[in-house]
Amino acid sequence: MTRTRDHAFLVLLAFLGLYIWVRDLSWLDNAHDTWPILAGIPLFLGLTRPWSFARLETPPPVSQHVAVGVAFFLAGVLLDLAFLLALAWTCLLWAWIAARIPAGQARQATAKKLLALPLLSFPWIAADLHSLGWIFRLTGAAAAEQFFALLHFDVLRQGTHLWVGGDAISVDAACSGLNGLQAIFIAGTTLAYLKLKDSRRYWWSFPILFGAAWLANTLRIVMLALFSVQTDWNISNGLVHALAGWLALCLAFGICWFIFTFQEQGSRWKEFPQHG
Repeated sequence: MTRTRDHAFLVLLAFLGLYIWVRDLSWLDNAHDTWPILAGIPLFLGLTRPWSFARLETPPPVSQHVAVGVAFFLAGVLLDLAFLLALAWTCLLWAWIAARIPAGQARQATAKKLLALPLLSFPWIAADLHSLGWIFRLTGAAAAEQFFALLHFDVLRQGTHLWVGGDAISVDAACSGLNGLQAIFIAGTTLAYLKLKDSRRYWWSFPILFGAAWLANTLRIVMLALFSVQTDWNISNGLVHALAGWLALCLAFGICWFIFTFQEQGSRWKEFPQHG
């Protein structure tokens, strides 16, 4: 009976996850930046294996995590917020893990550390945080203005619109990088866990991820603007945006790798102090 309940609960999670993805299909406009976040759940499952389930003679009682998950889901539907729906799904997943894996097992502690991966596996940043996208676009346009000024180009900027040597460049919504932001967070979270999983510095990696994502996206906007000025291609071209998005992901990963490797070495130096 317990195994049947497990299967039923996992099927429910699959249907709820599908609902969160298809309820708002605006992400299809930049699908090439969004598809990579589907790697979040497989990465979560892979990093927390092997799974060792407790033998239960009777089904576990409904936990507070289930109640919280249901409350978040209802709030997400009523308020039309994808973030609350993703948070609800993650709470329900954790409710199942907490009930089936004993609290003393290292696997449960690992799963708790990596809950950011399933939370980031739904396109809620692009759906809910439009103001964040505007900030990314504005700061990216400002950085591009300074870059071209340093190269002695005749440049003028008004908000997110640039004129470089008479060529008009608009840093529009597609340049905000929001669709690729979650992919950067997923890659960075995975790297932070691999480098810092046994250190308290792991929890400080998340602000670093945001900074790395902003820097990578700003460099992407600068590169797109330079590409537009130096060639006849339009930066609104889908292929150009796709290539720039993947390049931004690689840049952010490289930045995080450098920082987390430095932090990892710092943690080891603390564990093995030098005695004079």
